[in-house]
Parts: sequence; C-alpha cells; structure tokens
Amino acid sequence: MKIPEYVLVRSDRRTLAVQVGPDGITVRSPRRTPQREIDRFVFSHLDWINKKLSQIPVSSHAEPFSRAELDALRDEASKWFPEAVGRLAPLVGASVAAVKVRPMLSRWGSCKSDGTLCFNTLLVLLPENVRESVVLHELCHRFYMDHSPRFHALLKSVCPDYPALRRVLLKEGAALTQRLRNTRRSG
Repeated sequence: MKIPEYVLVRSDRRTLAVQVGPDGITVRSPRRTPQREIDRFVFSHLDWINKKLSQIPVSSHAEPFSRAELDALRDEASKWFPEAVGRLAPLVGASVAAVKVRPMLSRWGSCKSDGTLCFNTLLVLLPENVRESVVLHELCHRFYMDHSPRFHALLKSVCPDYPALRRVLLKEGAALTQRLRNTRRSG
C-alpha cells in the first residue's frame, strides 16, 4: 500500500498526530521529526485513515460523476498531462518513463522510481496553474522520492507559488474527491 497524500503541519508539539476530514488528511508533527519517521507513522495508521475516509458523510451537494463525465475527464487528462510533462520536465531537468492518468480518491499525483508519473484525472477540473504545480511536484520526485528539505527547495525553485497553489488544490479538490467518492458509493 502507498502512503496517501497529506498536508504536513510542523509545530512545537511533542508527538505525531493524524486527522482525517472532508478536506483530506492532515499530519501534525514536531518541527524536527524526520520525514521518514512521519511517513512510517502515516503508513502504520493506514487502516484507521481508510476507515475514517470511508465514514465521511456523503454530501448532498456533491453529485456523483456520470460515466460519460469520467470518460471525458480521462480523455482530456490523457492529452493534457503528457503535454504538460513534456513542457515542464526540462525546467526541472527530469526524465520521465511514462505518464498515466486515473481517478484517485487520496492522491493528486504519484511518481514511481522507474520514472512513471500518474495523475488524478480530476485535476483537469482545476485551474491550469494548479495542475502545473502538481506536475512540477511529481517531477521533483524524480530527484527526491520523499518530502525532504532538499525536495522542497527544488520545488520552490521551479514553483515559488506552490504553497498557495496547494491550498487551492486542497480546498477546491475536496469537493471533486467527494463527488468521486459519491460516484463509487452509488455505483
């Protein structure tokens, strides 16, 4: 199993904690906790996280996607993401083996060590600069397969607005993932 995407909040606390809500997963950590330890903590709580995600109430405002809508999103994403990766990879200096798209509930993107990038089809419903920030995030993982300070320094060098764009992604994306969750529950 893979670790789901989460928002990391570092503070002067003494222990690790994870919260799950309609807006996604938040991990709270002491300032100096290594990223490996945080990821291990999240991984050790995956069953609980998945249980909590499944208990999030179905929103009456989040209409399920139709099969036609999901097909159209896949078609658009299958065109947009390979083009964007080709355009943005030189900015990072990254090589990519393949680009895949699929609807996902807990991730916006992923990077495999073999160079395969995968993107959530729901991203095509978000502003282009938000999509590009996710592409840049995954391209930076071609050099650092973690969320270390080195990773974040590289990401900041190619996408200085990443923190603001991530907030937009999490805020607007929550409704999209809820629609997908409702689609899977209804079908």
